[in-house]
Amino acid sequence: MVLRTSIGLVPVVILAHAVATLGDLLPPKDGGSAFSSGHGLGYSEGVLYLHTGDTIYTVDVTDPNDPLFTSHMTGLRSAFGGGPRAFEGSFATAPGGAAMVNMGFTSGGVLSVDLDAKTTAPVLDFDDDNIFSTAGRADQTFYATFVDPNFTTFTLLYHIDPNTLATQQVVDSAAGTGDASGGLAFDSNGDLIAGTFDFLSGAANFFRIDAADLAA
Repeated sequence: MVLRTSIGLVPVVILAHAVATLGDLLPPKDGGSAFSSGHGLGYSEGVLYLHTGDTIYTVDVTDPNDPLFTSHMTGLRSAFGGGPRAFEGSFATAPGGAAMVNMGFTSGGVLSVDLDAKTTAPVLDFDDDNIFSTAGRADQTFYATFVDPNFTTFTLLYHIDPNTLATQQVVDSAAGTGDASGGLAFDSNGDLIAGTFDFLSGAANFFRIDAADLAA
């Protein structure tokens, strides 16, 4: 069993300013890597969040032509302890203020985030792993795509227990195909859709895992 620990983060308020285009309004990318994905959006309990790597912002779109970005919590790159890690992966949310942010190829690792309490906890089973994407469902269980660091042999799908943060493999969704990175999303039936991409052939594949199978 993996025990959950929390690291308190100090919120920092950053004032947004109105300029000509939305691109100029976005907070700067601060993932710490040239390959950082940049900006990820998530939605939980009526709040829209934007993740840039080290910082998570709340987004007020009362005026869609002048959105307001306010720093909600920061210091994510150092939340593991040790030197700062680089973010290349994605940001996913679930109800109840639950979120996951993952580092991807450069640093490896996944942080579980409580957006309400503004705390983080590392998913210890994934400390150095290339987790490319995550998706959360209604019960705050998250699923993660673990990609072969060489991007050639496997794309493993894991679920993350919301209470212990322990992980368990569900399936190798692209066994023997050479598929690698891809995204995750839930459909309206609670089925999980996993996408994989074979960059050598340029082919993309999508797989559906039924909700009943996930529950089992």
